[in-house]
Amino acid sequence: MKAFVRYLAVNTPRPEAMADYYKKYFGLSEVVRSPEGDIALSDGWFKLCLLAQWPDDEIAGMSHYGIAVDDLDELQARLKQFGGPAEIGRDRGGDFHGEYYVLDPHGMPWSISTSEFGMRGGVAKPFGVPRIRHAELSVGETHRQMEWMIDVFGLREINCSKKIRDAGSKFAIRMLGDGIINVTFLPFDHVHPKVMSARQTEHKWAVQHFGWVVPDMMGLLKHLPGQQLDMGGGTGNMAEWQAHDPIRTASICRRTRDLRSISTYGNAATGLAARRRGFTFRPKDRELFRDHDALGGIGMIFADEGITPGRERV
Repeated sequence: MKAFVRYLAVNTPRPEAMADYYKKYFGLSEVVRSPEGDIALSDGWFKLCLLAQWPDDEIAGMSHYGIAVDDLDELQARLKQFGGPAEIGRDRGGDFHGEYYVLDPHGMPWSISTSEFGMRGGVAKPFGVPRIRHAELSVGETHRQMEWMIDVFGLREINCSKKIRDAGSKFAIRMLGDGIINVTFLPFDHVHPKVMSARQTEHKWAVQHFGWVVPDMMGLLKHLPGQQLDMGGGTGNMAEWQAHDPIRTASICRRTRDLRSISTYGNAATGLAARRRGFTFRPKDRELFRDHDALGGIGMIFADEGITPGRERV
C-alpha cells in the first residue's frame, strides 16, 4: 500500500484573507471554493483546505492532516492487525474533506482519501518550490504514535530520529517521512498550544504547524507584510525568523544549506525550533540536528505556528 500525507484542514473565520496571503506570498493555486466560503489551495501535490465552518467540538486553528492511500482494503487489514479498536469511518468527502477517516491511538483524526483528495493528475514528482514539505504535531506518547504510523501507513522513521534515540536524548521527538512530506511528533506535555479544544486537551494531541521550502528566504521576508523578528538562530548553516500573517499567525522561517534528501529537511529544523522554544539539548544532540540539515541551497522552511489570531505558545 502506498500512503502519502497530502492534506491539511484549517478552521478559520477568514478563509479569504488566508487564501490571498498564501497565494500571493507562497504561490499556492486555488483549486475550488464553496458557496459557504471554504477555499482549497494546493502547491500541486499537497492540498490546504481553509474551512469557514467546522464542527461544534472543534475550534479555530489547524484541525487535522490527511493521508492518501491506494488500497482501502489493505488499510483496513493493517488497522485490524495493528490499530487496536481503530476502524475506518465515513467522512464528508467532496472537495474539502477525505472520503474516510481513522482515529489514531491518541484519538486524533486523520482524513483518508483513495482519490488523492481530488488532486489526481497533480505533479508526478513534486519537487518544485515553493512547496509544503513538513507537518508537525504534538502527542502524549510520541514513540507509540510513530510505531502506529509505521505499522498502519508504512511511513518510515528517518535516520535523524534514529540517531537521536540512539544518543539517549531525553526529549522524545520522533520523525518520519513518506518520501515527500516529513512528519514530526513532539511530546505534548512539553510543546502544545495554549488554545485547544476539550477533546485535544483530554487526549493530548494537537496540530502544531506546517512547513515550507521556498527559493529565496530573504526575498520572501522582505515582502511579507507585518512584523518579522530575527530569532538569532543563525548557527552554522541555518537561519531562523519569526513572522506573522494578516491575522497574526506566528511563523518560524528557516534556511538550510544544500540539496540532499527530501526525507530529512523538515526534521532538522524542527529540532532547532524545539531548542528555540526553550529546551536544552546536549552538544551531541545539537550535532545530530546539524548533521541532518538539508535542502537549503534552494531556500528555507517556513513553519506556520497556528491559525488562530493571538495564539500563544508554551
